[in-house]
Amino acid sequence: AARLLTDRDPELGGRFWQLAVIEGLAVAQAGNALHHLNRPDLLYPLLAHQETAVRQRAARILGQMGHEVAMPPLTQAIAKEMDKATKQVLRNGRSHPPGNVTATAPANPTAGRLSAGARRPSYPR
Repeated sequence: AARLLTDRDPELGGRFWQLAVIEGLAVAQAGNALHHLNRPDLLYPLLAHQETAVRQRAARILGQMGHEVAMPPLTQAIAKEMDKATKQVLRNGRSHPPGNVTATAPANPTAGRLSAGARRPSYPR
């Protein structure tokens, strides 16, 4: 089922999985889908994301994908990174053995939940 969107519309599927990485949802599945699409480039902008967790997830996935083309963006991100823990994750991303993308971070337990009193938006049918 996860490959249906990826196979049917690779561009839309790539953007969907990029968003999943940003939100911390189904990160391993997102990494595998981006690997299947051969789209490490969709993770490059995430290496400069304002949230450290997003930068770390992108670095882990890129490292696990094992694409050599990802090394220059990872190296550039290391040079610019100010957060020590994130810098280490970026370094690890450059040296991670390629293979299937595995769970890269604990799931955000509050991701996708509405705050108290919030309502889901309604959309016309």
